[in-house]
Amino acid sequence: MGLAQGGGGLSLRSRDLLKLGQLLLDGGRWNGTQVLPEAWTQAMTTPHASVDPQRGDYGYLTWLPTYTVAGRPLKAFAMAGTGGNKVVVVPELNAVVVVTTTNYDVRNPHGLADALIANHALAALL
Repeated sequence: MGLAQGGGGLSLRSRDLLKLGQLLLDGGRWNGTQVLPEAWTQAMTTPHASVDPQRGDYGYLTWLPTYTVAGRPLKAFAMAGTGGNKVVVVPELNAVVVVTTTNYDVRNPHGLADALIANHALAALL
C-alpha cells in the first residue's frame, strides 16, 4: 500500500533513531518547535499494558524498562527493533542511547543490547 508500518519494517540510520529519541525526551519539541503534541509523547511513555517483570510495562510502541546501574534503578522508555536494535531514553540522565546491530540470528539479541546499554553507556553517564 506504500505506507510504513510504524510498529516495524522501518529502515532508519542510527542518527535518525537518535533524533526520534531526542524528540521524545524533549516532549515532542525539535529545535524549539513543538512537532508532536506533548500529551501524545506523555501517552506513548505511560504504561498501558503490563508484560512481565523482566521486560517491564508497555506504552504506545514504547517499552518502559528499568535499567539497574551500580545498584541504581533508572527508569527509561525504549523502542526495540529486530536483532537487538534499540533506542533508549533515560530522562533522569537527560540521555538517549542508540544501539544498532546485525544480531538477527543470535540468541537473545535484546539481552545483549540491554547489557551493553546498562554496563557501558549508562554506567559511563553516572
